[in-house]
Amino acid sequence: MKPKIDFGSTTAVNIIWEKVKERVSPKAFWGGVCALVFAVGFVMNLRHNVSNALDDVERLKLRLDEVKASLASESAALTAEREKSAEMGRHIEDLGTEVDRLREWRDHVQGVAETSPHARRRH
Repeated sequence: MKPKIDFGSTTAVNIIWEKVKERVSPKAFWGGVCALVFAVGFVMNLRHNVSNALDDVERLKLRLDEVKASLASESAALTAEREKSAEMGRHIEDLGTEVDRLREWRDHVQGVAETSPHARRRH
């Protein structure tokens, strides 16, 4: 004969225990306990994974902010370089204009120098 577990005759645990013993075989009971343990383990693992994913999201947000700041500084540097390049282009155009003017002047002076002194007109 199996010893009877006495949880107290009027407790809810005793009433439930008696009903479970009457209607559920030990094999089904332990199968249910195992299923419950697996379900709790699955939920706890899922909760842990969600927590890790949230941490990863926070880290990625911080990294994204760092990358945005880096891109903003690089963009500012590139804008400054473009402005310098445009300024250099304007200087080169000015130098080209000055070279053309000097070339015309040299050609004029050379032309005057190649003519005979008596054929020169006074300006």
